[in-house]
Amino acid sequence: MPGGGCSFQELCEGTKESYACDHTVDISNVETLTEARDRVIWNIENIFKALTRGRNREVKEFYIGKTSIRGEKIQRKDAYKEVDPTDPGTWVTTDGIAARWQHHHGKPCRSYARDGMVVLAVVTKDTIPQKLVNKEDSAFALEQQLLHHFLIDKADKRCKNTGFAQGSSDNDDSPAYVVYMTFSLGEELLYMYLEAPSDTETVVSLNFLHKSIVRCAQEDQTLLNGLRKMVSKLNIHFYS
Repeated sequence: MPGGGCSFQELCEGTKESYACDHTVDISNVETLTEARDRVIWNIENIFKALTRGRNREVKEFYIGKTSIRGEKIQRKDAYKEVDPTDPGTWVTTDGIAARWQHHHGKPCRSYARDGMVVLAVVTKDTIPQKLVNKEDSAFALEQQLLHHFLIDKADKRCKNTGFAQGSSDNDDSPAYVVYMTFSLGEELLYMYLEAPSDTETVVSLNFLHKSIVRCAQEDQTLLNGLRKMVSKLNIHFYS
């Protein structure tokens, strides 16, 4: 993995806590910023699902940001190799992605970056056909569209961005920028499966019981054990 990161699969398996560059969505052929935003939202939602399946834990908090990437420096020349947005192996992540991961995950660790970071999309000068000044403005515009979606449209309390400020500027001629997401996961989920009840009222009651048990499992082990005893005579089976 570039710059000492890890694969997205390793994040899903929980074998590493680092940044993954191999789960980006392609926005190189979009016609509008809105289309780019929708593709990245689709990627984020799939990341949430994959992490829940792989770790048996739901995303509890997340944070969206941007940073720059560049290619390797050409020796004896004041120039850099070309960045291929589809090939993380061509990226130098030390000053951008890795630095942002260390900023968020370092000591003290931000709560929203406890478990990992995923690069969502790469923005180059040709990525988004908007009349913006430079690549960083394009990345910032995409970041703001994502924040508007999660903070305003969805009112998603898991999103820990505190506003819409642009943040620090790299003030350089980086060949590309990335939009990324850091995340932390909640407690391990408790599931149960039910034999099919015969009436709607029972379904509603069992669904409520299921939610109560999951909540108790995360908050009070003694209460959870009591609930398990109460339903031991019912046709309900627990697994975790």
